[in-house]
Amino acid sequence: MELIYRPLTEDNDDVFLEITEPLYRSSRVEINKRKTMLVYKESTPVGWLYMNLPDNKQYDVYVFVYVAPVWRRQGIGTEIFRYTKTKMEGYTGGWWVMYPEMEAADPFARRMGAEFVNSNYHMVYAGGCPELLTEGIRPYHEETDFPAAPEIWNREYANLHKRLGLPDVEPEILTEDDRNDYREFAEVTYVIEEDHKIVGIGGLFSEGDGIGMLAVDAAYTGKGLGTRLAVFLTQESIRRGYSNPHLYCEDGNDNALHIYEKIGYRKEYCEKWAMRKHI
Repeated sequence: MELIYRPLTEDNDDVFLEITEPLYRSSRVEINKRKTMLVYKESTPVGWLYMNLPDNKQYDVYVFVYVAPVWRRQGIGTEIFRYTKTKMEGYTGGWWVMYPEMEAADPFARRMGAEFVNSNYHMVYAGGCPELLTEGIRPYHEETDFPAAPEIWNREYANLHKRLGLPDVEPEILTEDDRNDYREFAEVTYVIEEDHKIVGIGGLFSEGDGIGMLAVDAAYTGKGLGTRLAVFLTQESIRRGYSNPHLYCEDGNDNALHIYEKIGYRKEYCEKWAMRKHI
């Protein structure tokens, strides 16, 4: 099967909207057009592919494969993923693939070599956020907060994977590349302090339209710090002009799900992800 890949641009954005189910159009807020391609079979659009190939080839590759409903179960998703694997040559990390939740999707991911499969809830703020408390919360400052704040995220993310029975993720030793990454997102990143030290970190997506990350040191959980930071990030997103901030939360991360639902978020849909530790 020969498929044609064309960059997503302003000129063909209407095609993207036409073939994408309304339920998944909100994923578009995450899509960087420079990393997205529409997929055609001859002259007919059949789906799209988002692929993030990091500059550092030791990092993981992220992929989102979408096939329009009328073209599913015809081998198109398999062919698109084979195409992505040709672009992964030389990478030594793993790969993550995201896809809409459907009956045939998990077997597809397994056939493509996925070792682990889990679900992510896409959640949207529906209102009713508690009173804003800013005590201990301040903007991230590279000079004083790196690497202490990012180390909390790395450590707690690894701990979450262990709790959920997902692939072990060893906390990475932070490098200059990581420093630069956090510098790029400094305007949307915040820390929370307790006992005169940083005990949590949270951030918005680059556009400011929702919560992109949130972690609190395990030694300080149960004190309401995660809730306080989640409320702050929600209100900050609203302040930046987004009335319905959104976020993603892994299935099984019950503490986080409880916090988000308590402050006004509702599950919109479930998105699946699969990964392989080594390409």
